[in-house]
Amino acid sequence: MLVPVTISIIIPTYNRLPLLQQAIASVIKQTYEDWELIVADDGSTDDTATYLHGLKDSRIKYLGLTHSGNIAHVRNKGTEAASGTYLMFLDSDDCWYPDKLAIQLQRTQEAGAQWSYTAYEHINASGETVAARSGRSTVLSGEITASLLTAEVGVSISSLLVSKKLFEQTGRFDESPLLNLREDYNLVLRLSLRATTLGIPPVLVQVREHSGRTTHTCTDAYERMAYVYSKFIRLTNDKNLQKIAHARRAKHLMAAAKLAFKQKNIRLGIRYSIEALKRVSS
Repeated sequence: MLVPVTISIIIPTYNRLPLLQQAIASVIKQTYEDWELIVADDGSTDDTATYLHGLKDSRIKYLGLTHSGNIAHVRNKGTEAASGTYLMFLDSDDCWYPDKLAIQLQRTQEAGAQWSYTAYEHINASGETVAARSGRSTVLSGEITASLLTAEVGVSISSLLVSKKLFEQTGRFDESPLLNLREDYNLVLRLSLRATTLGIPPVLVQVREHSGRTTHTCTDAYERMAYVYSKFIRLTNDKNLQKIAHARRAKHLMAAAKLAFKQKNIRLGIRYSIEALKRVSS
């Protein structure tokens, strides 16, 4: 049985009004109506503020910020303004199916879980399903840290539901510059160390693949992933998890080295190759 509580939804955005409008529309269409939406605007220079101030739904709040380019900071500012029992996050280029809140909240409450996530699919810029990118990630429940590390399980930030209490106990999003664009993966790993999870199989989220997606603008993606694993190794004393993280870190550093060599940056390639062989002490 679903126990009605307020869900705070955080959308970070920057100069993405056409897609943001679709994301907001997917929130407004939710069959579960006890929610507040906080749009944390990272200093957009388009008509984002004008559009949001013109909306007549009192549940939608505009949070204007000075541009930082640090999405973890923007998300955290949004959570500071949240008053709900649970937090949800929706990227401004993604969308939800209308029954996401109702299904996820009820199943999470019935399972007694502090956080949960759902399956998701990929869509293109036009909103059409990208079949080759959909349904590839396994949805598991319980202790999923190892599966997160090996990428057997992928948790989209737009599929996440977490109690605000657990979120704050976990330490919110890490605003370290080297984690920028990987702060969501870092958070989910930390949540998994603190509490078991509920994986919800139905596809309730649409993750949009398009040229303006922020992860596509990252030129040092391998290095950032390696940093995620370096930080993770220091979070746990579990030798098996540390072993997996060391292997993943080395894999991404070697990929970074290979790319550097391809770009004729020999010095950087050698540096990453040496770093890959080093062990991070916990």
